[in-house]
Amino acid sequence: MLFLTRPPAPPLDRFIENLWYCADYRPGHARERGLPGGTMEIVIALAHDFIPHFPSNGQTHAERWSHSLIAGPQAEYMVIDTSSLIAMAGIHFRPGGAVPFFGAPADAFANEHVVLDDVWGRAGGRMRERLLEAPTPEEKLRVMEAELRAVLKRNPARDAAVEDAVARFDLTEAPTVAEAAARANLSTKRFTERFRREVGLTPATYRRIRRFRRAVHEIASGRAESFTSLALDCGYYDHAHFDHDFQAFAGVSPLVYFRNQGRSAWKEHLVIAD
Repeated sequence: MLFLTRPPAPPLDRFIENLWYCADYRPGHARERGLPGGTMEIVIALAHDFIPHFPSNGQTHAERWSHSLIAGPQAEYMVIDTSSLIAMAGIHFRPGGAVPFFGAPADAFANEHVVLDDVWGRAGGRMRERLLEAPTPEEKLRVMEAELRAVLKRNPARDAAVEDAVARFDLTEAPTVAEAAARANLSTKRFTERFRREVGLTPATYRRIRRFRRAVHEIASGRAESFTSLALDCGYYDHAHFDHDFQAFAGVSPLVYFRNQGRSAWKEHLVIAD
């Protein structure tokens, strides 16, 4: 399997965490669960003219999305058809970094998968055509960066209060939403409105997702001595609260995730075999 990532050059790096390309992922299972991270992504299929996926309701028949999608911030897992990962490219935005590229608030995309051409018009199809023509993985990353620069056209300001809160919600001792609002000299209601517009989720939901992701990283690292100690280290009140969030975001218990996470090579996106 080839998985290549690269951060873009300034000023794109303030909005985009990385550009990525994967090829030749051929696991022995048909589907995996992609876990929510609270961010947005552009995903482009290069092996097919569509992106197959499975509904999260347990249906076994694959459905099809367009070949080029904007994946909005998700508050639950999605079931991925692994055949789509044979060749795929994408753009992983920083939390709150996607708004300048789409001309709409991020919460318009929450829990949605939107056809890229519906937002970018001809520019979306042009980028995929250039990706298909690019001879090397490195050139494919350069194509995406050039297209992003053409779409951005300027260096817009980010909401400083939201950007600061996003960074602090990733800390082990993350502030509460009320504390983050007070730090920004905003009411909780006003802070929540601004956060949703920039990130796409409420700050409370985003904070829970990032805490969950910290726990997933710790399980994958093998450093956790027990799930109880892990739960406390990640900021959960108790083991029961930890289990509840894990079921909500992964659809499985921490123990099931621990037993299955080694079956997938797609570590960068934190997927588990279904």
